[in-house]
Amino acid sequence: MKWSDIERIGREIYGLSEEWILCAADASDPHVMKIEFGKKGPRGGWLRGKENKFIGYISNYQQYISA
Repeated sequence: MKWSDIERIGREIYGLSEEWILCAADASDPHVMKIEFGKKGPRGGWLRGKENKFIGYISNYQQYISA
């Protein structure tokens, strides 16, 4: 699965805007993928703080690979 696909699916599932950027994905579990989004500042660095970080999960992510 491509990084861009994971980012798109995560945004669709959680209704995130374009300002949220996928920064981590863990597919070690065959049924659930943990995803982490963050926001970047005006200089390109990751913003700190809980309000600038989002962690979610994509369950049954294998169905998106064949789609």
